Amino acid sequence: MADIVSLEWIVVGVIVTIIGLVTAIVTPMLKLNTSITTLTTKMAQLIAIQEKNEKKHEGYDNELEDHEIRITVLEGKSKGSD
Repeated sequence: MADIVSLEWIVVGVIVTIIGLVTAIVTPMLKLNTSITTLTTKMAQLIAIQEKNEKKHEGYDNELEDHEIRITVLEGKSKGSD
């Protein structure tokens, strides 16, 4: 009878150990998955913001190029008059 009780406690100990091992492995995996999901969401938001800024600044590039051409023309005129 003592051997059966001892064997039952060994089985209980093994089951508790397996549960602890599974918990030790699954918990970091869940945290990693949560972190990856959060980072993916934030990257999508940053990409959307960057695309919005690119569209907004697209007009500024053309305007800046026009100003550079005007400055070059004005500098050319002032050198010619010197």
